[in-house]
Amino acid sequence: MVFVWILLGILALCAIACLAVGAALMHTATARNARQRETPEEENVYAPYRDRIAAGGDWFLGQRFEEWHMVSYDGLKLRARYLAVEGARGTVVCMHGYRGDPLMDYGTLLRFYAEAGYNILLPDERSHWESEGRFITYGVRERFDCRDWVRTVNAHGGDSLPVFLHGLSMGAAIVLMTTGLALPENVRGVIADCGFTSPDAIFRHVIQTSFHLPPDPFVPAAGLFTRLFAGFSIRGCSTLDAMQTNRLPILFLHGTADDFVPFSMSEQNVAACRAEKEFVVVEGARHAQSVLVDPERCRARILAFLSAHA
Repeated sequence: MVFVWILLGILALCAIACLAVGAALMHTATARNARQRETPEEENVYAPYRDRIAAGGDWFLGQRFEEWHMVSYDGLKLRARYLAVEGARGTVVCMHGYRGDPLMDYGTLLRFYAEAGYNILLPDERSHWESEGRFITYGVRERFDCRDWVRTVNAHGGDSLPVFLHGLSMGAAIVLMTTGLALPENVRGVIADCGFTSPDAIFRHVIQTSFHLPPDPFVPAAGLFTRLFAGFSIRGCSTLDAMQTNRLPILFLHGTADDFVPFSMSEQNVAACRAEKEFVVVEGARHAQSVLVDPERCRARILAFLSAHA
């Protein structure tokens, strides 16, 4: 009998530890103000590109852009910055990465898009910067925001100009998931740079590589807390499911040395996509570095993609 009670006690402690780790993972991964581990300067893989990235953001801030606001389907006030160019050929909606800064994430493409003749919309995703929200939902809810930003673009300027969706990292997952929704007819294509396949899949990868823990049982525990406190399921949406119904052409980009969102996730997205598609592979590029490592080829493929589908 004593052995049974000891065993039950051990199991109870294991369950409590599992739930505690799951709660901590949920908070760290989704809470708006959760502290993130700082990357030492000598380990910052973006350091060689800092000046180029900052110059692009400074250029944008020096333009006469507008601040737009909209209310999300679930009542959050969201902010975006909109830059109109004279004689525009279309608009690019740029969705930034996880805890990212849109001016930094798109720093090396902002002037490129404007000079190519495209208006630029830079939303602050929910739970980032000037947009409201308590939790980051990894595309589960952000996809509706992305759709509604397109509707906002059309409400301001009409639907005669084509709209393209560009996403980086989590932003790429968002725009891919958005294709699973009913979109305005003037959405002509998607550019997806290093997107993951689902919240569950990226949780599992990160807990293994960054925290050195097994995904089971900790990711299911985290998923329980996201449902209870953040109001979404980490299995609630998948890019792979969206790719089954998507009919928009997609330009995929990914670096082979990405150790945050595995290159294999883009391979899965490409394989699942039933629409017209192109995959630009950048050898040796790490996470979100494709355009930084091989700017000429990536920009050429983006420009060709826009021209082909505008």
